[in-house]
Amino acid sequence: MTHDGIISRVREDIRASEQVRGVETIENARIYERYRAKKMGNEVDGRSKIVSSDVFETVEWMLPAIMDIFSQENGLPEYEPIGSEDEPAAEAMTQLVRYQFWRQNDGESILRQAIKDCLMYRPGGIIKYAWEKIVSKEKKSFQDLALEELAYLANHPDVSITGVTETGYGYNVDSVREVVDFDGPKFYLLPQNEFLRHPHAKSIDDAMFVAHKKKCTADYLRRMKGIGYYEKVDEALDKYKGGATDSDYAEQVRYATDGLAKDEEPSGDPARHMYDLYESYIQIDEDGDGILENRIIVTVGDVILRDIENPYGHPPFVVLRPIEDTHTFSGITLAELVEHIP
Repeated sequence: MTHDGIISRVREDIRASEQVRGVETIENARIYERYRAKKMGNEVDGRSKIVSSDVFETVEWMLPAIMDIFSQENGLPEYEPIGSEDEPAAEAMTQLVRYQFWRQNDGESILRQAIKDCLMYRPGGIIKYAWEKIVSKEKKSFQDLALEELAYLANHPDVSITGVTETGYGYNVDSVREVVDFDGPKFYLLPQNEFLRHPHAKSIDDAMFVAHKKKCTADYLRRMKGIGYYEKVDEALDKYKGGATDSDYAEQVRYATDGLAKDEEPSGDPARHMYDLYESYIQIDEDGDGILENRIIVTVGDVILRDIENPYGHPPFVVLRPIEDTHTFSGITLAELVEHIP
């Protein structure tokens, strides 16, 4: 499939998914206004102007009780051995995963906010997960190395030699060493306006298209290019100088409730210029054999920054829903059940 063909398929899914998001964002904005129990603007003089706080009270009353169930103190998560020979491995894995989620990823904060989102908003509380390797570079110099030591450095996979000077006592070497700062699972809480899904999907597993739409800076794109993660960044930055689209309606309402506005980035620094980036997890037939492949395609406008096989085999998202509504994606929120209580 050609570049234009891939872009056309991705855009078709984005447009359809944006329509779903547009419907849900209006409802989410209304629920947020009910949650804050602010005046609604249709008050009549001489009549009651009290706004019910049922949504706020229901959500805030339930949240601590739910968090208590899914707390680290209650031993979650826990791996159970199948046989007695599995007990040491199960215990070790339990301790590792608890450390990775609760400590390395601030799991308490992520889980609390995801549960609150699922009580209030459609399609639910959204958690994105990924395996990430974060590498930094450290400059280091060596003095008077023997030829064998120089050869060892030259063959080291994590060391790049930037300069060699021969002296009467050996070799002075300047090098850059890659240091692994983090190599493990990462979890991210997504706002509902950053999550897109195929309109026919009933779950993450059967979704032929899921995307993470996010606003990112030119600085972020260039840094990702620097580590070899994205390609054609300069083309995207030059082609889409208009920057990101306006903020989501529900996001605007959240700001307006406090008398604020979500305006464009005020800084004139080009490195802080914002762009719309779509990280799409899509089933697409790129090689023309009639079989869909699971791909990750990252785009800014019609520029493809990354196109790889999806190593997860499915979209790496979890959507929390408080009440299951069979054969639908979103389920039923607690907020919609109590917002109209007289």
